[in-house]
Amino acid sequence: MNIFQLTYNTILEALFPISPAEKWLLSMDIGSIIKQLPRAKNAPIEDACSIFSYKDDRVWQMVWSIKYRKSKRAVQISAFALHRIIQIYESVVPNIVIIPMPVSKQRRRERGYNQCELLTDEIKRLNNEISYENKLTVINNLLLRKKNTSRQTLKNRKGRLDSAHELFIVDEIILNQFLSEEILPTSNHISDKNVMFIVIDDVVTTGSTMKEAVQTMRNAGLTNTWGLSIAH
Repeated sequence: MNIFQLTYNTILEALFPISPAEKWLLSMDIGSIIKQLPRAKNAPIEDACSIFSYKDDRVWQMVWSIKYRKSKRAVQISAFALHRIIQIYESVVPNIVIIPMPVSKQRRRERGYNQCELLTDEIKRLNNEISYENKLTVINNLLLRKKNTSRQTLKNRKGRLDSAHELFIVDEIILNQFLSEEILPTSNHISDKNVMFIVIDDVVTTGSTMKEAVQTMRNAGLTNTWGLSIAH
């Protein structure tokens, strides 16, 4: 960790001490936490689903801790919940490819990481622990962000919808490697029936960013693409 990141984390600790919600997340086993957190009632778009309700303080704290604290505990809890959903699809589709929602270069420089890559890495680790067949593939750089936008949480619904337009692009080199079966280990032919793509995000609000990400993937020929987030 560089000195800038260390100073940043120290300031965060001073300004934002551990809250009761975060203490609760630290005090219980993962299974019990997941059982108690409230579920998201409705997905904002048809092409994605979310697990927990972002209105709950504990869920908000968990997402915040991943995004700004790089909390290993919060990543473990969230990835466990996400993986349980992915397992359902693993039972019916031979290959699952998970794509972390990309962040801009500016946002990565500010935080030092992409929080969604933390989630996909942990999902992959969990899958390797419990699965005898390596059916889960993570591709971090297939979907790229073309431009930087101001934070979505600071915008109204119309602002979010407008800023998400033409936000992403699929990397042609990575896509061609994938289509030539250099990445996917267990398939001889890529089709909607044997490969599902899942874009992973931390939180979905209006769904505008997720919808744009999913549509960009589909426009590139990866039509069996869907979205999944920790919270809505």
